[in-house]
Amino acid sequence: TRIVQDDHTHYTWLLSYYRGLFVLDEEGHQVELPANLRQHNSSTMNCLYKDNMGRLWISGFNTGCQVISWNEEGISGIDMGAFQRQTGLVPAVMQLYKDADNVYWIYQDRRGLYLYNPQTETVSHYFDNPELRPFALYQIRCITPSHEPNMIWVAYYGNRIVCLQRQGMQFHLTKSF
Repeated sequence: TRIVQDDHTHYTWLLSYYRGLFVLDEEGHQVELPANLRQHNSSTMNCLYKDNMGRLWISGFNTGCQVISWNEEGISGIDMGAFQRQTGLVPAVMQLYKDADNVYWIYQDRRGLYLYNPQTETVSHYFDNPELRPFALYQIRCITPSHEPNMIWVAYYGNRIVCLQRQGMQFHLTKSF
């Protein structure tokens, strides 16, 4: 179960592995989900988090990713069509980060870390870089942005951490612990 309180309505958003997504108001009453979230709501949703801009990100197995933003465009989705065509995988987004260049760092369940640019429909996999092959980046626990541009910290199986940088659509290792 994951719980996030949004900064706009102060509603509590809960994601249950058994009941899917539901929202409670400040008095604890369940609120109806917006229509474009209801169509994706199921127990296959597995990722709910709030980014540093207050947006909520919701994704799951073959549901794609929905973004809720009260400051920008409302509820929108990430077009995962090119990702699915190029990888042959049904999207099973477990971790997600959108960098300043609108490139997504996606941890695809049991498949590893990908870079995805929906504007250019470009996809790259961490395994494309031979220096990253020794790292178990197919079992990621956490992705968090670095203060450096186009860089993220990745915690993965075995309590290991790497810092990766994106150059174009390629991954590069900068540090490992």
